[in-house]
Amino acid sequence: MKKLSYILYVLLLLSFTNCKKKDTRNFSYWQVNQDKFSSNNVRLEQGKAITILACSDNGNNFTIYSEYSRINTPGTYAIKQSSSNNPDSISVSFYYKGNCYISMHSGYLVAGSVNGKIQCTLAPTWFSNYYDSKDTVLINGTFNEP
Repeated sequence: MKKLSYILYVLLLLSFTNCKKKDTRNFSYWQVNQDKFSSNNVRLEQGKAITILACSDNGNNFTIYSEYSRINTPGTYAIKQSSSNNPDSISVSFYYKGNCYISMHSGYLVAGSVNGKIQCTLAPTWFSNYYDSKDTVLINGTFNEP
């Protein structure tokens, strides 16, 4: 009898642990040199004039900043260090191991959508440390609206 009550207790406990709601937010994936990262801790902020897609993980994260909400419209957009220099461009920055990296040269970000949500794809592009231009990293990835 004791064994049967123990089994029922375990089955009941397992049934409650399976009731947890699953996180269905899309993941973003990126690679810095050989280090791979993924996160669904991403937020989308949209205003009349800007759109920001950003990951807020500690130490290793990204920010995609677009004036005039360009990334809402499918297309290929030039990456610049600051989109205020060219409103047709997009600014992309990364934090990697606690350092900020910005694009070295013009690269391209492809914006599209999957199931009605924003998806941006970055082909391998060189980025340099904001404070030390000799510190460079090669970054690529797919960045999804949560």
